[in-house]
Amino acid sequence: MFLSHHAQRGLSLIELMIAMLIGCFLILGVTQIFIDNKRNYLFQQSQAANQENSRFTLLVLDQELAKTGYRHVPSTSFNRAFPAIAASKECPAFSAGQTVKLSGDNGICLRYQPRYPGDTDCLGEKAGNVPATPYTNVDPITEKLALNDSGELVCSRNSKSAVLVKGIADIRFELGTGPETERVIKDYTTKPANGTAIRSVRYKALMASEQARMRTDDSSKVLDDWKALLTKAEQNSLAKTDQGRLYQIAIGNITLRNLMP
Repeated sequence: MFLSHHAQRGLSLIELMIAMLIGCFLILGVTQIFIDNKRNYLFQQSQAANQENSRFTLLVLDQELAKTGYRHVPSTSFNRAFPAIAASKECPAFSAGQTVKLSGDNGICLRYQPRYPGDTDCLGEKAGNVPATPYTNVDPITEKLALNDSGELVCSRNSKSAVLVKGIADIRFELGTGPETERVIKDYTTKPANGTAIRSVRYKALMASEQARMRTDDSSKVLDDWKALLTKAEQNSLAKTDQGRLYQIAIGNITLRNLMP
């Protein structure tokens, strides 16, 4: 009886299993690289959006707040240019001469006279009844800038409203006060005493990414720093909308030159 010996051809079962194992590791590695790159891309896009929204927020607020207290006739007294008005749907009551007032925790109301025919308010609408003749008294405009429940900075005037900026988790305003006869700011407060001269507005906005679950950690240093400014109830309300979003803080301060002595 003769035994036949044949050379082995192809892969053995062990070699095949080793090849499959190596292939699985390669697939897992490539998949992880893809996931990391996608997460990094979304992170960069979210922070870029926060940065852009913060810049636009500062631009809009500076543009509108700079109008506060403008008088078409500079020699006219503030009491005459800005008579007392009752509270409206948008803003609280203003006494004679008052041109800026906080509205709730996240809003501010301001008054000014339009500068020229065709001057627009924060809604983009042209002011009416503006005489072409210079140095003629004009009815003042009252508008409100505030944050709504959807995280949007909204302009409101005459029962109309428009969204100016999105992606804001919270915003806070403070009024800078100073002596009547000096161009200095002594203090910032949310509750100025009656008759106190307002010289500037300081504001802080917490920008939030549209995408949720962007953080690898449960906590956020930026969010924790912001919560330190809030009450316990406000902290809990902000925590409910967190969902792992990315945050940036934008801070601005504008001197109300029209109110300076």
